[in-house]
Amino acid sequence: MNGENAIEGSNPWMAILLKPAKDGQPPEFFCAGTLIDECFVLTAAHCVFDKQQIIVRLGDYDRSSENNATKEDIYVIEAHVHHEFVQMTNLNDIALLRLSRCVSYKAHVQPICIQMDPLRKSQLDSMMQLTAVGWGNTRTGKKSDVLQTVTLKRLLNGECKETFWKNDTTTQFCAGDLNDRKVDSCEGDSGGPLYTTGLLDGVIRKTQVGIISYGTTTCHGVGVYTDVMSYVDWIEKIVFESDSVLVVPKINFLDDNCISNSTTLSGRKSQTSAFPWLAHVYIDSFPLALGTLISDSFVISTAQFYPAGVPLKVGLGRNSGHSEMIYNVESVIRRPDFASLSKNDIALLKLAVKVQFSDNIRPICMPGDSNETTTFQEKALQMEHLEAIGSRQESSAIVQRLNSTICYKGNYQKLDENQICFRHPQLISLASGSPLVRKFAHGDAFVYTLVGMASFGHSDLRGPDVYTDVLSYSKWIEGLIR
Repeated sequence: MNGENAIEGSNPWMAILLKPAKDGQPPEFFCAGTLIDECFVLTAAHCVFDKQQIIVRLGDYDRSSENNATKEDIYVIEAHVHHEFVQMTNLNDIALLRLSRCVSYKAHVQPICIQMDPLRKSQLDSMMQLTAVGWGNTRTGKKSDVLQTVTLKRLLNGECKETFWKNDTTTQFCAGDLNDRKVDSCEGDSGGPLYTTGLLDGVIRKTQVGIISYGTTTCHGVGVYTDVMSYVDWIEKIVFESDSVLVVPKINFLDDNCISNSTTLSGRKSQTSAFPWLAHVYIDSFPLALGTLISDSFVISTAQFYPAGVPLKVGLGRNSGHSEMIYNVESVIRRPDFASLSKNDIALLKLAVKVQFSDNIRPICMPGDSNETTTFQEKALQMEHLEAIGSRQESSAIVQRLNSTICYKGNYQKLDENQICFRHPQLISLASGSPLVRKFAHGDAFVYTLVGMASFGHSDLRGPDVYTDVLSYSKWIEGLIR
């Protein structure tokens, strides 16, 4: 309402939701959404909970234009409406639409940013100036052909209750213009985004904070929006499950025993280790480094701390609450071109006897051939945050990816192409070989995949950490283990 034309191409994540063509009529526009992943569109639950078929149109700007070169129509194969959506009050008004085929990103089709770290919520909540976009009703009383944009202000709950008495939940918030009540989102904008533009992690980003839910019939300046960050766990679960459905059955794992149902998505554990693949490497009883069990005979770790000719032992199952199982190391196989901390810091420890797997001792998942490695690498690169495992019992932290080209620029040290850079975690202690992992859902369990191993970092613990990119060495690893 009372918006202005958005700059063409400035909102490449915008999606139009359409009812399929019927009786010779063209598809009918009824709501909006945002592309958040190559396979998923985020929208409002009230838009889709009763719909049988939905078409998502991406790459549109002017709905009346006959130039269809940039427009892309994709059927929705599955609508995930939040299980606690209440139609009468629009509580939990959020849904994810899984596309029948995943899209290829291009200039006019890109995902919007969703902040998945709950520790950043207060930062986003403090950003008061927000942007809404959509093709909904304007002052003419009709839906707009050209994408419209308005700037709104986040309102306090008290200000919201003056208009909407029923809004008393932390999973919704209000935005609008209380001063002149001229700008607002309106009918037809539902499901579309409310986003903020600001500096996050050194980059100007447009990050979605709200989903257009409902407002007044006259669209006079106050609207209610679903708080996106209240649902990041739900969003992550849906996307991870899809990832496993589409990918896992086709994966040739290095060791199929990495699949376990011992840890459920709800986080409940049945006397099992959270990280059954985590290995501790010792000289006598002195802890030397961390490693990761990747098969019944091999542990992977960094190469830097293993002196030649000194007996090593590996402890497994230490984090399970049970007795740690100790295995002698038969040999250490360093990468032949290992030179220093900045070059090929990776080694395989071959165990003297094979490991007997249990719920508490199990290998991590790794790709078993070059084709699968490519898939694993692509998935890992798409994630700005991964999980680093610490040296203390069952400790881990989410760490943020940093630009590797400038990671150690201040020290005049250029990273190798097989190294990746992440921000140092504040709450856990890393060790050489600390695993950097990505997880996704498989059935009712989490599957962990190994992405990297901690190699070195700043001595003051405030700088970035450098990890060996394990997936870059998959062919070498597979050749030794096979």
